[in-house]
Order: sequence, then structure tokens, then C-alpha cells
Amino acid sequence: MTFEDYRKEATKGNLQIGISSSVARNFFLQANIKSLQRKFGGSFLFEKNIVSACNLSALLFLLLNTVLYLVAIKWWSIIVIPLTFYFFLICEMLAFKGENNFKISSWIIIIAISGAFAFSHHGIVVVLWIVSIPLPNFFLYVSYFLASKLLKDLSVKNKNLYEWLKGEEYLYIF
Repeated sequence: MTFEDYRKEATKGNLQIGISSSVARNFFLQANIKSLQRKFGGSFLFEKNIVSACNLSALLFLLLNTVLYLVAIKWWSIIVIPLTFYFFLICEMLAFKGENNFKISSWIIIIAISGAFAFSHHGIVVVLWIVSIPLPNFFLYVSYFLASKLLKDLSVKNKNLYEWLKGEEYLYIF
């Protein structure tokens, strides 16, 4: 399929475009902006910054959780902190394999906010702790989801990127 046909059909919505979310995330996180501009002739700074911000947010919320565990549940955090990191790594592995649980993570945030209201009599630290529990995994999934979405959109706009993705067999067109 030529780029012009691809662009026309994708713009009409007649194509299902698939790009592995792990490939897309690595594309934005590990790539040098100047080399991308030279290779593909476009600016990818905005997209790279969005994916990087989501990835950084996931790590910062994981760190915030650790601090809030220590303050909110005190010595129980000895058990909970390693489990949290283990759970985060499992979610990272699942997201890398392409199992994006973005919707499930969104529902867990809604449940956490509801739970925070139920425990609001325990103080603000407990409320913040409950609300922040699902946020690292949420931002992790958002970084994978957005990377894939942004790379798909860029492939429709940038002929050189389209040809590279197609040549490397990263682009699946249905």
C-alpha cells in the first residue's frame, strides 16, 4: 500500500492501524529528538514529552506511595511496599506485552476515590494514600496507550515514518 493510499484510507477511518505499544513507547523514550528529525523530517518533541511525562508520573507516584505508606500504615508498610513494587513490575510486564488495562485502571481509580471518602475520618494522609494507590499503574498504562496512539497518528502524517514502520514490520494494517 502506498503512503498516499494509506493516508487517504486512514483519514477516512477505513483502516485499523496497529502498532505495538511497547515499540511505540520505546520509540519515544529511547530516541534522540535530533536523530528523529534527521531521519524522518518531523518534530517529535511534543509527543516525546507527553510520553516521558506519563512515564515519569508513574515513577513519581510510585515514590509518593512509598512515602504515604510509611506515614499512613506505619510498620505494615514493611509488607506493603515490596508488594506494591512487585505489582507495579507485573503491570509493567503486562503493558509491555501489549495487555493494556487502561480501562480497568480507570475503574480502580474511581473505586479508590470512593474508598477515600469512606476512610476520610482517618485524616488527609490516609485519603491521599488511598487515592494514590492506583495512580502509578494508571500512568504506566497511559504512557503505553498514548505512545501507540501518537505513533499511529504520526505514521499517517509522515511518509518517512510510515515507510520505516512498514519496513521494520512494526505497522499492522487491517
